[in-house]
Order: sequence, then structure tokens, then C-alpha cells
Amino acid sequence: HRLSCERGLGWKMGVVADARAATDAPAHPRQFLRQRTRWFAGFLETLFRNGVMVGSPRYGAVGRLMLPIKAVDALLPVYAMAAAVLLVGLLLFGKTFPPLLLVLLGVKLLFDLVFHFLALRLYGRWLGLGREGGMGFKSLLATLTEPFAFQLLRHIGALSGWIAFLRGRIEWKPQRVSIPRSLEAEAVG
Repeated sequence: HRLSCERGLGWKMGVVADARAATDAPAHPRQFLRQRTRWFAGFLETLFRNGVMVGSPRYGAVGRLMLPIKAVDALLPVYAMAAAVLLVGLLLFGKTFPPLLLVLLGVKLLFDLVFHFLALRLYGRWLGLGREGGMGFKSLLATLTEPFAFQLLRHIGALSGWIAFLRGRIEWKPQRVSIPRSLEAEAVG
């Protein structure tokens, strides 16, 4: 996108909405943290290499809108971990939570629940499983535990990504990819 804008090539970038891909999710928290560290460090490297684009109308909506949002996203793990430490500190020292904070946390949890169930319904429809594909309770459990488990691990991985980026130690190890036979047949056919 940057090259196209700087050289006046007129290239158009887009999203392929019906693309399908297979991936192996990390099986253990340590693998997940390594993956997130690598991804976030790579994100930071890309953002900083193309920093001239951030906020610049020369690069269209990407420069004016998307990249400023991504620049704020780069700081999100710092904010999130500070909030987590603050909340744990409040609990450890027996402080009461301000009512506004409790309301905001409740609204966020409700918002997450609504969108998790909407995403589950759309995913079930996409797979042809019916309304929820039998995953309603699991989704509820995931929604309630996600802020305290997955998000915390994700932000720890992102902070590790900051450290790897600042130290110049981003590890990109090629890994063997296995494609399920059902997708292989679909790709060939």
C-alpha cells in the first residue's frame, strides 16, 4: 500500500471475505506466549518501519484512520497490564471497588456475552450446525473466564513482544504446516 501510494501506482488492496485457512492453535500456554510474542514483535516492527504512514492523508484511509488506531493498539498491552495490576492491588489491600468501575466491568462483560453468542451463532450457521452448534454453555464459560485467562496471557505475550522488538530479537522459525485432508481435497478440486 505504501509503495503504491508513494509511486502513484493505483494498486487496490482488499479483503477476500470467503477465504478459508487451516491453522494449528498452540496446545500449551508456553507455546501460545511464544506465538504472541513473535506476532506482536512483528506487528511492532511493521508499524515502526512504516511510521511515516501513521496519520498521513497521503496513504488514504489506511494512513488517516487504520494506522493511528493500530498505533494506539501497540500501547494496549501496557494499559491492560497496568489495569490488571491495579485491580489485583485493590483486591489484595482490601480496597472497595468504586461503583462506576463495577458498572463498567459489568457493561463490558454483557457486551462480550452478546458478541460471543452472536459470533457463535454466525459460526454455527457458516458451518451448517444450526443455532449454536451445541456450544452454548462452553461459550458462556469462555466468555466469563476470557478476561482473566486468555486476555491476560495475550497481553503478557504482547509485552514480551515489546521486549523482543526493543532488543531486536524477533524469532521467526519456519514451522511445518499440516493441512487437513478435507481442505487439501477442497483446494485441489
